[in-house]
Amino acid sequence: MTNQELQQTFNSRAKGLSGFIYMKTNGDEDMRQEAQEAMWRGLQKDAFATDAYLRTRMKWRTRDVWKKGKSIDTHPVSRAQAKVCLLNDTDEEDAVMSECIRDSHLPLDEQVINKVDSERFLNTLDMTERVIVLNKLKGMTDKKVIKDLEMTPERYEYVRDAIRPKIENYFTSR
Repeated sequence: MTNQELQQTFNSRAKGLSGFIYMKTNGDEDMRQEAQEAMWRGLQKDAFATDAYLRTRMKWRTRDVWKKGKSIDTHPVSRAQAKVCLLNDTDEEDAVMSECIRDSHLPLDEQVINKVDSERFLNTLDMTERVIVLNKLKGMTDKKVIKDLEMTPERYEYVRDAIRPKIENYFTSR
């Protein structure tokens, strides 16, 4: 079968299966294209394939794309219902992060000064506080830090909460 004949077969079969495609893709244009591509490939394998065969191919292709997709549209929660969850929602932590991002574009001498200043600050902390700060800078979760330090969550929160004012005092007084 030539490509032109295959195209005509595809067009005639697509009209008959358009309701199925719309139902399976919820009207999503990208998913509709994926379903049509699955139908096209099915017709390439067997130009006289049954509708059931083509529907099965389209169903599995759209399901695979749905599962592997990274867009928020493919999540059970739609884009309108999605909420952004901040792990660190305090203003002080946001300010520190923005400073870190800003500092990465500073000239080398200022970056060295900031590094020395940070090391001096770390030297003002006791050993437990220093380990907590360094582990958090590495991106460790609170649970992992608590487990590594073998301390209770209450003790960890107490020490962590004591570090925050020290950070503010040290870096705002300069």
